[in-house]
Formats: sequence, C-alpha cells, structure tokens
Amino acid sequence: LKMGSGSKSEAATVIQISAGGKHSAALLEGHTQCYVWGDNSHGQLGVAADLGERVLRPVPVRMFSGQGTEGGTRSCAVVDCGEHTTAFLATSGELFMCGSNSHGQLGLGDTNDRSKPTLIDSSNFGSGTLGQVRQISCGAHHTLAVAGGQLFAWGAATLNGRSRGSTTPGKPLANAKFISASATHSCFID
Repeated sequence: LKMGSGSKSEAATVIQISAGGKHSAALLEGHTQCYVWGDNSHGQLGVAADLGERVLRPVPVRMFSGQGTEGGTRSCAVVDCGEHTTAFLATSGELFMCGSNSHGQLGLGDTNDRSKPTLIDSSNFGSGTLGQVRQISCGAHHTLAVAGGQLFAWGAATLNGRSRGSTTPGKPLANAKFISASATHSCFID
C-alpha cells in the first residue's frame, strides 16, 4: 500500500484490511497507523469532514496515526468496516466506532451519526472492563463483539439476535469464540 503523496509516497506493510459498503481500511505493521479511503458520506472514515464525501487515496485516522495528535499514540489491533460504519479496536481493548448510526449500530446509546471515532462506554459490556473485547464485526445496520468470551450485539432488531433494536451492547447473547456480521445476517461459533 502506498502512503503519502507525490515524492514523499512510501510503501507500507499492511497486516489487516477490511472493506465496507463503499469504503476500506488498512492497519499497518506495528499497529500504530490505520488508513482509510472511499465513501465518507456518513463519516464512516473517521477523518475530517472537510475531506468531503469521497476520499480517493488512503489517509491516516489521526487517533491511530502515530503522530501524537488527537490521541494519536493509540495502537489499533483490529479495524472492521460495515456498510456505512467503521470499528477500531485498540490494543488496549477500547472500542471506537464512527459512521452511520441510523439503527444504533455504533453502540453509543443514540442514533446520531459520528464522523470521528467515538469510544463505546466499557460498562455496556457488563461487569468486566472493555479490555475484554477481542473481536468486532460490523454488518449493514448492526454490530457484533466478543468480550470476555461472550457475544454482544446491537443495532437493527432483525439482525442483532434480539426481539427489538438496541443502541448499546446490552446483555450477552451467548458464549462465542468467532463472529462474522454481513449485510443481512450474522454467525458465530462458540
């Protein structure tokens, strides 16, 4: 992956990549830099709104830029793109979400879109700490997480395994080791 522009462009080693509805993200070696590109119409890239609705070249997410700005010293363990959302799981276990929140899929307790990665309250994952979050998977209008070996889901009711929608992770649904959310369904292995 080429980062930067013009004569300052450098190759970087990508260790993880994720594709959403019309946007993508890449995590670089060392876990200190995360780059995003594509559609930003709902703020799903987590970058400055003045970049517009389409970002054609990879740009750094400041929180995970290694530049020390806006908390830029955080390390990102996993990045996952949904239809119009992006989740950033820090190596500390903190979970940050941005993008469309029309169904509460960001897990922030409301339905307001976010254009910057926003921290999910760790108390939403039960009695443990958010440091227990080990996996995240974004669907079209719902999100799944594994924390403390348990499956948490939030967002659209028909997709989150609950009888009604939820704007926060709520109670765990089951034990889980692996998860995957897609546009219209999800699966997990316990």
